[in-house]
Amino acid sequence: RFMTLAKDVVTYQEKWLKENGSTGHYFGNKTTYIDLALLGTLCAIRCTLKGMPEMLEPFNKKNAPLMNNIMTTMEKDSKLVKYMSTCQC
Repeated sequence: RFMTLAKDVVTYQEKWLKENGSTGHYFGNKTTYIDLALLGTLCAIRCTLKGMPEMLEPFNKKNAPLMNNIMTTMEKDSKLVKYMSTCQC
């Protein structure tokens, strides 16, 4: 059940990100709350499922490239770097 839900969530999110032009953000070219929420959610998923690679498969760079692009964009944002250490579990 989890895998079906995870794949559905990824498909839905990737669709929205593609419609925005794959900019590394959900809306426009600036970081918004939803970008931060995705970062936090993906970090929580990765930490919770650490050691279960098959469960993380829907969220990897191959299956969720645009979601992962947001993480990469946020990690490079000079305004955020000092406030976060991404996915340290």
